[in-house]
Amino acid sequence: MGESGAGKTTLLNTLAQRIHFGKVVGDFLVDGKPLPTSFQRATGFAEQQDVHEPTATVREALRFSALLRQPKEVPLEEKYEYVETIIKLLEMEDIAGATVGSQGNGLNQEQRKRLTIGVELASKPELLIFLDEPTSGLDSNAAFNVIRFLRKLAGSGQAILCTIHQPSAVLFEHFDDLILLKSGGRVVYHGPLGNDSHTMIKYFESNGAPRCPKDKNPAEYMLEAIGAGDPNRKEKDWAEVWSNSANHTARIEEINQLIASRLSQASENQIADNREFAMPWHTQVLAVVQRTFVNYWRTPQYTIGKFSLHIITGLFNSFTFYKLGNTSIDMQSRLFSVFMTLTISPPLIQQLQPKFLHFRNLFQAREHASKIYHWSAFVIGTILVEIPYSIVAGTLYFVAWYYPIGFPRDSFTVGYTYFLMLLFELYYVSFGQAIAAFSPNELLASLFVPVFFLFVVAYCGVVVPFAAIPNFWHFVYWVTPFKYLVSGFLGVLVHDIPVRCSKNEFARFNLPPGFADCAEYTAGFVQRLGGYVEEENGVCKFCQYRDGDEFATSFNIKYDHHWRDLGIFWAYIVFNLFVVFFSTWCFLGGWRKIVRVFRGRKQVGA
Repeated sequence: MGESGAGKTTLLNTLAQRIHFGKVVGDFLVDGKPLPTSFQRATGFAEQQDVHEPTATVREALRFSALLRQPKEVPLEEKYEYVETIIKLLEMEDIAGATVGSQGNGLNQEQRKRLTIGVELASKPELLIFLDEPTSGLDSNAAFNVIRFLRKLAGSGQAILCTIHQPSAVLFEHFDDLILLKSGGRVVYHGPLGNDSHTMIKYFESNGAPRCPKDKNPAEYMLEAIGAGDPNRKEKDWAEVWSNSANHTARIEEINQLIASRLSQASENQIADNREFAMPWHTQVLAVVQRTFVNYWRTPQYTIGKFSLHIITGLFNSFTFYKLGNTSIDMQSRLFSVFMTLTISPPLIQQLQPKFLHFRNLFQAREHASKIYHWSAFVIGTILVEIPYSIVAGTLYFVAWYYPIGFPRDSFTVGYTYFLMLLFELYYVSFGQAIAAFSPNELLASLFVPVFFLFVVAYCGVVVPFAAIPNFWHFVYWVTPFKYLVSGFLGVLVHDIPVRCSKNEFARFNLPPGFADCAEYTAGFVQRLGGYVEEENGVCKFCQYRDGDEFATSFNIKYDHHWRDLGIFWAYIVFNLFVVFFSTWCFLGGWRKIVRVFRGRKQVGA
């Protein structure tokens, strides 16, 4: 306990090995020995904020914790039986099948707090359970129920260490020992409370504090005695009083004796399981993937929005360029239709990013520090769950877009275009997740999308043809993934399609004297630049393109490069996935390892 800002939560997080900043000094010991690798998994930590997967039921949340946190040697049936025991202990049988929901929609505050504690209990913690202000946000009745439940756990042999803020006298009586802190994190009292807090009250009264009235709440009395919350109060330094007291000396001796006795019994008291994670990696991945799929299935608004956007934009695109012919402008329309296909990706990216960030926040807030599963399992889950939905969405778009426009129906062109369409789906998913992976929140992730997308689209060769791009920007053109996507699409969609210019598309000129016909006059020009010439009543008519391949060549696109374009586009997808994994690793603390390696090399060099 202690006043606000005394460092209660910081101390709790430090003891639970959840502090990743500043410098921590002192000894962390279990049974007199340094902490085992499994320490974070062998303890439970109930956060002050009740963070849960909102689409999971109470039973599913408990089973997920039991499955991945209890040792792999424990049979699955036994784990699930223990979950039912926890449900009864939590007195949540009536709502075991209810979904957790979000704040204000689903379980109420007390039920969510019970579930938070239950999720930690489901892991069967060998050492102890940490709780950060388990009664915060609860009314008096709910707070009493939670503390009564914790007292029942402690009575059954479960060690519990928690912070608590201004408990009533009734709640305060349930606790055995107290660590009281003053501002600055200094210890004011550390020891047993005693019956009716008699031991603690006697200590303060014997050191000059006013007498505690019989009707006074001991929790309020001790805070008033040390001047908590009153910066202008000039009293004795109670932290100094404690450090010089006989109680402090006796406590230190007791701790030293505990360490010595535990060391002598080290072989008997060793942690049974010293692995970092309880379950193998593949089991972690399967469990996380399954939970992720359940989340998508139970949030149909996301998938309905995704499918609707594909269908509507596909129909809009196809009916904008409905039944294209073979004129020069129709070739241009084919290019614009492909370009319009690419522009649907920004809204789809901004739709999927909150999903990725939701799972990352859930993992970072609770599951990462508890060593429930490896961070790569959550990344794999967020990637795999998108693939089947993207395949269905890409198929819907392809059918709505490809056939009404009148693109070639031969099996190769249809198959190649459809496969490239599915790759496009994978690309924008991986691209959006890559941006989200290095973004701290949804707002910045959504702002980064147009910034990156601008470069991807602006220099793909459609908005500005390659010939018109300044030399300085040529390197951007060659590294833009959409350049290869446009090249792959257009190269096969216009291949071997003859161009027949309409009347207003011909360039007309009179045949100069000395030439037999227009073909003879323009032979060298046509051979060098392409196109074809017709003659009508002595007037020559020149069409810029002979076929779709010549049209594509004017945009630096060649049919012969379609397999190259496909392979390069695959490489961009792989690169995006690498960024997702690497950025997630860095975001979850990997950058500290990079800094340590860099500093180590720098010191060696010096």
